[in-house]
This record gives sequence, C-alpha cells and structure tokens, in this order.
Amino acid sequence: MNKRLRAVVAGTGLAAPDEVLDNEYFTRYLDTSDEWITTRTGIKQRRRAGKNETTVTLARDASRVALKEAGLRPDELDLIILCTVTPDTFVPAGACWLQAELGATNVPAMDLNAACSGLAYGVTQAAIYIDSGMYRNVLVVGSETLSRITNWEERATCILFGDGAAAVVMTATDDPERGVLFHELGCDGEGA
Repeated sequence: MNKRLRAVVAGTGLAAPDEVLDNEYFTRYLDTSDEWITTRTGIKQRRRAGKNETTVTLARDASRVALKEAGLRPDELDLIILCTVTPDTFVPAGACWLQAELGATNVPAMDLNAACSGLAYGVTQAAIYIDSGMYRNVLVVGSETLSRITNWEERATCILFGDGAAAVVMTATDDPERGVLFHELGCDGEGA
C-alpha cells in the first residue's frame, strides 16, 4: 500500500528592491502624514523597483534563496507557479521567463493571477499537485512590481503598494506528522 503524500515547505526566499519609500515620501506631494498612513495601514515603508528590476528578476532572486535552502537544483523542480498581477509579459507567461532565468529546462511553468491572495492560492495548488502524487517538488513565487501600475496621485491606494518577491519550495513527504493537512479558499465576487 502506498503511503499518502503531503506537501511540506522545504525552503523560503525573499527579494526586495533597494529603493525604500517611507511615509514621509508621500507627505511631500499628498495631503497625508506618517501618522495618518500608519494608523490606517500599519505600513511605515514599502519598496520600489528600479529600472533594471522586474517581476521576474525579483522572483528569480527569491527563488534562488528558496532553492538553496531546500537543497534543490532548478532542474529538480517538477513545476513552477508564479503568482502575480504584474507579469513582465502576458505571453509568454512570466513563469516561463522565470524558468529560463533559473535554468530549469523543460520544467512546466504557469502564472496564477489572484492578486493579494496569489501566494495562498499558489501554495494550495502546489499542495494539491503534491498530494495527488503528480509532482514532488514545486516552486511557488509571489512577485509584484505594483509600483509600475500604481496611480501615485491616489492617496487611498498609492500608500499601500510596493514591490518584492517571496518564494516557497514545497516538496513531498510521506511522514504523517508533517505537511499541509488541509486548505480552504474562498472569495466574495460581490465585493469586487
């Protein structure tokens, strides 16, 4: 009898641009203050990508850290999921560019667009693929360059968004004491 597989987190990685926008940055041109932003959002600073930083380069850098922590080479991956609403291109998918940047030749790669909940959806998808036995090693990356699509004059939203990437390598285990036990996703389309 085959043991049931479960997905476990084997490695994580982060990448953030160098440029920091603190709340004082916005006080120079918007009717706002550090206190107003902090009390409503809890945010004190966010990062903004430079001209040579993209959704894919941030994803690549975070992925390399996660793969190293997981002890895996890119060619040992079975699937790459890039969760983003700001891909560098829509065709081919950003995940294809990431696959090439990592040197993960012939590894399936796809984008997942679920906005702020993208990484949660991506991790759930990875767990489902691993639990089914279809894949053993899945890279999930949430990467955004929201500064490129943000309206910097809109006070209610420009203070919220920044750029960066987080990567998670999920692998299979047959240890019944470890792994993702269940997942539950939901959405209220009426709130769109």
